[in-house]
Amino acid sequence: METAAEGTAEKLTEDGLLPDEIEQARLDDALVMASASAAWAVIDALIARGADINGRDRWGQTAMHFAATTSVEAVQALLDRGADAAKRDWQFQSTPVGWSHHFEHHDERDLLLAQAELELVDCALFGKFDKFDARIATDAASVDGAPYATERWVGNVMRKHHAGRNHPVREGVRLGDPIRACAQYEDTDGVRALLERGARADFSEIRTGTFEFSWLGRSALGWAIAGDNREMADLLRASGATVSLADAAVLGDLTAVSLDGDLGDALFLTVLRGHLDCARTLLDAGADANRVAPFDQQMRTPLCVGVGHGVQMATLLLDAGADPSTLALFGRTATTYASDDEAVLALLRDRSR
Repeated sequence: METAAEGTAEKLTEDGLLPDEIEQARLDDALVMASASAAWAVIDALIARGADINGRDRWGQTAMHFAATTSVEAVQALLDRGADAAKRDWQFQSTPVGWSHHFEHHDERDLLLAQAELELVDCALFGKFDKFDARIATDAASVDGAPYATERWVGNVMRKHHAGRNHPVREGVRLGDPIRACAQYEDTDGVRALLERGARADFSEIRTGTFEFSWLGRSALGWAIAGDNREMADLLRASGATVSLADAAVLGDLTAVSLDGDLGDALFLTVLRGHLDCARTLLDAGADANRVAPFDQQMRTPLCVGVGHGVQMATLLLDAGADPSTLALFGRTATTYASDDEAVLALLRDRSR
């Protein structure tokens, strides 16, 4: 019978890691598991053998993620050992501060906010602009977020499935994470503080998928409009933000934009949100019903996301030439995504004959 460690090693080998990297991954995985039960003797022994106090398990979680939802003592013990509180896990794209806040471990959260080096978005969301200012003092561009990066394991998996499909995993660009996050959480003061520090207001590149930050699904102005936050919207517009085609597609209102951009991307976004009339408008204007949006890490077509919005949306896309056999990531098709809707499944079977 295959052990858990052997299974992990096999998976890591498939993803292109070298033997020494496999051993490191085993040690790091063990350390994260030990942290979940506050087994400090085991943790120190693993560190002595070479485990990284900031290493990740197979889900991208670190020891600090678990400590942040365990106890103040566990957080302090890891901080004393040099643990980092700024790493995001791969599954939920959240930092230890985010975990402690979500699970209402406020004492642990407050300790991290007071003592740890924070991720830029956490600095902005929790009003820690002293720490934010310390970061931008040495890297002025960081006001617009850290360079977008894909961790090694995730990067290898994604590149393997993206190979030869003109669907790049972009790295090294800044996408305005802090200002978009503040906008999503309706933090007008945070948006104002970031603009005063030189943050750009006009980031409009949209990203969706398994390993993405949720706030990258709209621009800051898009979030402000969606939340009917006029004060924030006015602030952003005064700083140069305009409603993009992507924002309009997400919001389901194309009246204020020209249909001159990439209609395929706009179609994907509006179908993803279930805006039937907007989808029809974009298709009538020439949008490609089979366009795989380059920003979607799951490599889905409009039909793959449209089947989740019922027969009307699926019929609209199929009538426009959508191919139900087109493969998304991991070999999924529209049928995979419609697995619980018998009416849509029947429609797909009929159109596949």
